[in-house]
Amino acid sequence: MVKKWNFEIRAFAEAFILQVITFAWFYFCGIGRILAWHNSMRDFVMGFVVLFFGQVVVEKHLLSKVWGPAGCIYLLMTGIYPYVIGTSMHGWHADFDLVNPYYLSALSVGIVLTLLAVAGKKNRRARPVVTGIIALSVIFFSVAAISYLVYFFIYDNMFPAEDMIPVVMTSWQETVGFMMTHFDTAKLAGLGLVTLLIIAGGLFLGWMSTGEGREKTQVALNPVWTGKGKTVIIVLLVIMAGLTIRRWVPRCYPLYELKLARRYQASIVQAEKFHEENYKKLQITDNQGKPLQGTVILIIGESENRDRMTAFNPELKDDSTPWLTGMAKSNQAILYKKAYSNFPATALALEQVLTSENQYGDQQFSDAVSILDVANKAGYETWWLGNHNRMANGTSAYGLVAEAAKHKLWTNPAPQDDKALLDLLKKVPKDGNNFVIIHMYGSHTRYMDRYPAGYPAVHNSTKASVVQYDTSVKYTDEIMGRIFDYAEKNLNLKALIYTSDHGEDMANGHGEGGFTFAMVHTPVFFYFSPEYRKDYPQLVSNVEKHKDDFFTNDLMFDSLSGILLARNNYQKTQYDVTDDRYSLPADKALTVHGKHKVMEDPALQK
Repeated sequence: MVKKWNFEIRAFAEAFILQVITFAWFYFCGIGRILAWHNSMRDFVMGFVVLFFGQVVVEKHLLSKVWGPAGCIYLLMTGIYPYVIGTSMHGWHADFDLVNPYYLSALSVGIVLTLLAVAGKKNRRARPVVTGIIALSVIFFSVAAISYLVYFFIYDNMFPAEDMIPVVMTSWQETVGFMMTHFDTAKLAGLGLVTLLIIAGGLFLGWMSTGEGREKTQVALNPVWTGKGKTVIIVLLVIMAGLTIRRWVPRCYPLYELKLARRYQASIVQAEKFHEENYKKLQITDNQGKPLQGTVILIIGESENRDRMTAFNPELKDDSTPWLTGMAKSNQAILYKKAYSNFPATALALEQVLTSENQYGDQQFSDAVSILDVANKAGYETWWLGNHNRMANGTSAYGLVAEAAKHKLWTNPAPQDDKALLDLLKKVPKDGNNFVIIHMYGSHTRYMDRYPAGYPAVHNSTKASVVQYDTSVKYTDEIMGRIFDYAEKNLNLKALIYTSDHGEDMANGHGEGGFTFAMVHTPVFFYFSPEYRKDYPQLVSNVEKHKDDFFTNDLMFDSLSGILLARNNYQKTQYDVTDDRYSLPADKALTVHGKHKVMEDPALQK
């Protein structure tokens, strides 16, 4: 009797032991509630059932070749994701619910691939197609899991959904630039080798699992599993796996993060629909009642960290900002040395820099108006001059904002040397009242591509990448100086304001996943012409008065409204540095869209 059930007894033992090892690993990783029935034990039983009956219907044990692809995916998904999740959260709130999608997806995908492999064995014509499906599945889940692990080793954190937004929006040129900046030749070669190994491994597992096995001995199964009984089990397994795949695979990395990124883009499309209605609600309440007769320029930098700017950090001996340093020493530029970005990524940062949405209210982007809307309604000729790829058609918030400008000019091709922005600026009329936004490429990766070959390097570090970054900062400073000189001589410049979208960490770049405060150490400064200072002394005095206060660049909308003499019903005076009532107490200042308080910044503890 025992001999008759030999296969089933071994299948039972293998399924049970694998489940015990898996859940013991979850416990070791710090995953919580793994003994609660509704959280994990129910799935333990489900996994055991799938693995046991899967062996029965394919008539092969878990260590046989036909289970190879399933085993690879199972080990990766139940091994890597729980480890990263548990380690990142240090056991706190690392609930089983967080690893459940990966565990159930590994089981369901595994049983489907195993059943396909058996079908490929029996139907030789179908073998190439089946092999291809299996190989692609193994490659996809392998790349996902390994990239998740690599991200963890770089940033010591899980991959946050917010970091998928720039991935979705990034061009292939930017991707290449990022890779070249953060990976040396050896690492790139290693990455290429790993990629080839994954592809080769996927193809090998697919072909091996569908090939002829050496074992020709017929498995002695109990009659209860044969005939119609076997068919019923297969149908039930397929239905269960199909429903599980549909529910849980989309909740796994990277599909879940991609879904949220697409949802963000959908919110931009939705905001576009409400824009006209919001614009109608916008009312200019300023007593001035007319625009400045001259030009106001807002320059948006890219990835610039004030810690690497000599004007903000005099400890840097090799001056990385000679123009701005001179402007500050002559009291022409008002530097805000406690300025922070609202988010360490371009799209989400500029969404709040350019609109009435900020971290301190409950207004959503779909309910907001932009500073270009304000300038348009106040009677300015509005201009957007960009050295980035054009972000229109609902791809990003700042792309939608840019489309509100009456005149839109982009470098072609984009991006290129920021000096090309000067050629665009020369297309702005020399008379009239203009509000111009200039979006630079600044210190975007690769840093060495942001300045001309042979440009004098800035040596405030012995590390090559930091030297390249500091040199890009100096070149940005030079371009801003040239913009200032041209505008002052030709455009009746009234005011020039600068903020970077976010900062940059010299080791980890920027992004929410590996967040450090260097990523939000954003430079902000204001320039006002002698005529502006004479005509609006109290306004300029207020800006100078608040220069030592905390400021986050999502308050730029409110402050620009004041500078443009276009105060409005979307503006909050407490967030306008041109107003005497400006107030952002140290314990209230936020960053990363409210997830961190600025007072957590280690630099403030020195």
